[in-house]
Amino acid sequence: NLAILVRAASLCKAAARLRFCIVGGGPDEQAVRAAIHEHGMDDRFTLLGEREEAWTLLAGFDLFVLTSRSEGLPNALMEAMAAGCPCVCTDVGGCRELLEHGKTGYLVAPGDARVVADRIVELSRDAALRASMGRAGRERIADGYSVERLVSQVEQVLLRLLEAAGSSA
Repeated sequence: NLAILVRAASLCKAAARLRFCIVGGGPDEQAVRAAIHEHGMDDRFTLLGEREEAWTLLAGFDLFVLTSRSEGLPNALMEAMAAGCPCVCTDVGGCRELLEHGKTGYLVAPGDARVVADRIVELSRDAALRASMGRAGRERIADGYSVERLVSQVEQVLLRLLEAAGSSA
């Protein structure tokens, strides 16, 4: 729902001189470009298109914003948190499972451009808060979503299934 991001960015315009970068592409790209132009934000947005290893760009961002209408467990959010980016994210799908509101970032209602803008401006003005949330997000992903932990959890499920089927490990 990049239209919400564009609206939020336009609401931030008076409060702060911010730049926005959209990584990715898709069928809505022309509509997003039109919305950026319509809101007079051409000089504030950079659209990078599809990137093979988009996660490598995250270190250059001050914060990460995800304005989706729906999600599963979003890889982009996990990657942003792992990179130490404080996050502003719509409260959809698995976002609440990943992001701890007020500690690793902010959860906002889907479609609420005003609250997205308020949170972006708040974070843009407070480097210490961004750093604190970024550290907390990185730790949350490292502790709860590491490859080692995932492998261990899958192994435990498989062992329980084998045991339930009467087979030995």
